[in-house]
Amino acid sequence: MPRKVLVVAQFSISLALIIGTVVVFRQIQFAKDQPVGYTQAGLITVPDNTQELDTHFEALRKSLLNTGAVDNISNSSTDLNAFYRNNQLEWEGMSEEAKNLTFRDVNVNADFGPTIGWTVVKGRDFSREHISDSTAAIVNETGARIIGFERSDRQDDQKMGKELYDHRP
Repeated sequence: MPRKVLVVAQFSISLALIIGTVVVFRQIQFAKDQPVGYTQAGLITVPDNTQELDTHFEALRKSLLNTGAVDNISNSSTDLNAFYRNNQLEWEGMSEEAKNLTFRDVNVNADFGPTIGWTVVKGRDFSREHISDSTAAIVNETGARIIGFERSDRQDDQKMGKELYDHRP
């Protein structure tokens, strides 16, 4: 009798481990297949760990573009998939639930959108022609919904009409 119990227990545990492995594998595959919001093909991230590289970024950018080896180049304050900086934002009409939320903050230049291939749903992308873009923000659709931006299909809306205040922890 103990032998039969041990065989059934071993078989049950083996079956549970196999099912668990299949479930985890399928979850990982599902997560890998989800759209990330930008074009990953041909995108290379190079950390610039020195102040000199950041200071001379425009010269590096022009030099690399002149080689013809790259289509576009941009810089940002962090990797696309990293979560180094989170901010608490405030805005007019902010709900009590939103006060507990933090937003991911990535500082980018005007070439960032075209480099990664994101799509601006409403408004416009950053531009070198608009000096005010240095203090502007682009929020994703989830952030826009939380902040309370109205979704419209009008492409002529250039300014969304909300001021966001950064309270960095």
